Amino acid sequence: MVSSTISYIKSRKNKSLEKELAKEYDERDALIDGKVARFSLQILIYEIFILMFLTNFVVIATNTVLFVVLV
Repeated sequence: MVSSTISYIKSRKNKSLEKELAKEYDERDALIDGKVARFSLQILIYEIFILMFLTNFVVIATNTVLFVVLV
């Protein structure tokens, strides 16, 4: 109870700092985030297509495929 009260008081003090930091976040950051998300999605799609193609000729264990997708 004491620690939650202290963290609540600290968070109220940090509201002004959060508002200032939120102003610095502009559309360039959103653009960069969108490009990174699109790039990683494209890589994942290419990876899935390659694995789908390979599984027609070679038997690949499920654990191996999941590991490749995660990496």
